[in-house]
Amino acid sequence: MRPLTRRKRDRRSDRGAVVLWVGVLLTVALGSVALVVDVGALHHERTQLQSGADAAALAVGLACATGSCGDAASTTVQRSGPGRWSPGVPRATS
Repeated sequence: MRPLTRRKRDRRSDRGAVVLWVGVLLTVALGSVALVVDVGALHHERTQLQSGADAAALAVGLACATGSCGDAASTTVQRSGPGRWSPGVPRATS
């Protein structure tokens, strides 16, 4: 009948396997943390961009509610101030 305990030689050879498993699992854990940080930064950036778009829409809506909005080009030039011009927007001639 076989004994239920392992021999000393078998236990000693398991030490290398434990170190290997710890290294693999530590790498996976650090990769997961990096992924969570990246997704969090992406979500934060998206939230900031959405807040900016919402603020711009509210500003245009307020301008139109007060009756001072015209076409898109003149509204953009008016909002950017005198002497300022945005690329892609035709210059207002007035």
